[in-house]
Amino acid sequence: GDFGSEITNVGAPLTVFLFNWISDDQEICMNTAPNLISGTNPRGGYGNFQIQWKESPDGSLWSNIIGATSKDYQPPTLNDTIFYQRIVVSKLDSSDSIVDKGNIVRITVLDSIKVNEISGFDLVKCIGNEADSIVGTTVTFGGLSAPYTYIWETSTDLNNWNTLTPKNDTVCYPGTITDTTYVRRIIESGACLDTTSNITIIGLPEIANNTIADQEICFSDIPLELSSGTLTGGLGAGTYSYKWIQSDDGISWTDTLVGETNSTYQPPALTDTIYYKRVVSSDDCVDESSLITIDVLSLIGNNSIDIEGGLPYTCFNTEPKTFIGTNPSGGNGVYTYQWLDSISGGGLNTITDSINSNYNSLALTDTTYFRRVVNSSACTDTSEFLKIGIWDLPLGWINNFTDTVCSEVFIDLDFTIDSIDTNNYSIYFSNILGEAYDTILTNYGNFTKQVQPVTPNQKETIIYTIDSIVNSNGCYAVAMEGADTAVVYGLPLAVAGLTDTVQVCDLSYQLSSVYTTSFGEGVWYDALDQLRGLDPVQVSEEIDSVYKYKLHRTNEDRCLQKDSIYLWMYEDLQNVTILRPDDSIASDLVDTILFNAGNINQLYVKGIYDSTSFPAQVVKVWKSNVIWNIEDINDFNATYNWNTDTVPESFNVIWEVQKGVCDAITVSRRVKLDDKVFVSSGFSPNGDGTNDKLLIYGFNENIKNVLIIYNRWGTEVNRLEHEPSQSDSPLLNGWDGTNDDGKELPEDTYYYVLYKHKSNGKEVDRGYIVLKRD
Repeated sequence: GDFGSEITNVGAPLTVFLFNWISDDQEICMNTAPNLISGTNPRGGYGNFQIQWKESPDGSLWSNIIGATSKDYQPPTLNDTIFYQRIVVSKLDSSDSIVDKGNIVRITVLDSIKVNEISGFDLVKCIGNEADSIVGTTVTFGGLSAPYTYIWETSTDLNNWNTLTPKNDTVCYPGTITDTTYVRRIIESGACLDTTSNITIIGLPEIANNTIADQEICFSDIPLELSSGTLTGGLGAGTYSYKWIQSDDGISWTDTLVGETNSTYQPPALTDTIYYKRVVSSDDCVDESSLITIDVLSLIGNNSIDIEGGLPYTCFNTEPKTFIGTNPSGGNGVYTYQWLDSISGGGLNTITDSINSNYNSLALTDTTYFRRVVNSSACTDTSEFLKIGIWDLPLGWINNFTDTVCSEVFIDLDFTIDSIDTNNYSIYFSNILGEAYDTILTNYGNFTKQVQPVTPNQKETIIYTIDSIVNSNGCYAVAMEGADTAVVYGLPLAVAGLTDTVQVCDLSYQLSSVYTTSFGEGVWYDALDQLRGLDPVQVSEEIDSVYKYKLHRTNEDRCLQKDSIYLWMYEDLQNVTILRPDDSIASDLVDTILFNAGNINQLYVKGIYDSTSFPAQVVKVWKSNVIWNIEDINDFNATYNWNTDTVPESFNVIWEVQKGVCDAITVSRRVKLDDKVFVSSGFSPNGDGTNDKLLIYGFNENIKNVLIIYNRWGTEVNRLEHEPSQSDSPLLNGWDGTNDDGKELPEDTYYYVLYKHKSNGKEVDRGYIVLKRD
């Protein structure tokens, strides 16, 4: 058939109880309460529940527990085994109910552990010592009867317990005591646990302050009494007992020293090092002191003193030489010193700050005795006396006198030595300038010593006095009188120049001494001793030459000083220039020398300048701006050679000349090497010797050349020709400004045509010329 309609949220009542379960069985020790018995929340039935807990001594006979109607149940303290069960009831009405019994829980009650006891012996121990054993009973009743677990524990504060590893269940060793210690034993069996009462082991503090200082004594001395500070630890004051032991080597020890049971011990006089210990006891605490060493030192020896140099004297009121002490022996090897002195050799006085092996005494005025005390730990030794005698001092003076001299002139100083000592004397004297002198005398009396007073000043008074007089004993005089006075005039500084020779490019020069501010008047003279004037002075000469001049300078009409200087005076060169050999005068010069390259590979040039004196002082050098083979014919002439294959179009001919210290003069002419010629644009044929001819430069002298001169109207006024290889021709000689008839032409502008007859035809150069006669 067909499906019916759907119904949701349908409730079906449970008629069976669910989840009525309580916790598991338990095991407890007598007179303890079990854990809470918890049960599940019941479900099912009619939705309402009533709970009742029951108990039974045997699991058969049950009785309700009054008031136990909650889901869980906490049993009370128990002494016997018992059973528990939870009953849950769910009622529909008074006549219809459901009862559910839960599972049965058994609480097994065990007998308490009995006879768990511990004990110990000698329960007072010194801290740091091992405690004696603690013993306990063997348990045979209570708990599960067997097996039993034994746990031993210790504590120093009854709060924090540490587990011990016992020898066995009944014997335990607590170990090293570090403080008052508590011991207990715990026995576990099933649910039962039993803990003994605590055993207390009293920890006594260790004995302290049992420390006695070592000593060093000298041979056969008695040591100080051996004692320490106040002891602490153990049972405290009044509980200590003592014994003393000794050893010759600090290793092997004898028995207790008989009768020495006090806290202190007084050793006898000793001749060898010996060792002691003190043993202190208080109850369980025993402390043995560290090694007490009584080091017996050998007597101090080799303590002797002497004066440096071995001569036991010193000069009156003078410090003697150093007192030297030998290096002592014995003692502990570490020494301190104290020096003593005595005027009479009797009562000794301690010398302040005299604590070194050697001693430097203060100045002495009387014979004095000295001793040295050497200390080394407990040992002391005093040296024999060292007697120091006194030498008398020498006496002397300088005889008063006054000298007047120029600086650097010797004078005599007169001295007198008056002393009972006839040995050698050394005299040391000086002047107020700080200059020191010395001399040696072989006897006392009068003597003279020369000195040379020097002053840089115009006038100065120099006083000489004695600084010291020393006799052969090294004694210095303290009474030295008198003074010698020298009035010294300084030497003026006469220095004509910084060098002996001066060179100038001038015929006039100012002579001035180097030290113009020096005192005294400076005067200049020439080589003939003719006066030239006061310093400084301007001198002038007619010609260049070497002149000698002399400088005189005096200080207040005395103490003359002289010096001289050589003065080289040059007049510089004039009109330095370069010419071709065929140029007779400088007026023939033009800026460029035209030179036909043709087959010619040489150029001759010459240099000129106005005549001069001192010709030997003129240096002349020929140069070029290109690399050529330059042959100096002489200083005034040169030949320039070149290879025609590499000839440049032009080069410079350079001539450098220099006279003495005058600046070098360099002149240069340009040489153009090609077939073109150079014709000046003007000349002045007025007979003054300068530029009187028109010269044609650079034409090829190996071919025919013709120069034709025209006036401004085109009329030929002159013709100059040159035939091949002609050494002298009108063209070479130049045009002098005349016509064909030799008559002078007027000033004007003229024109020229130069015909060069070459193998391949004529070449023509044209230009103009300005003729001026003024």
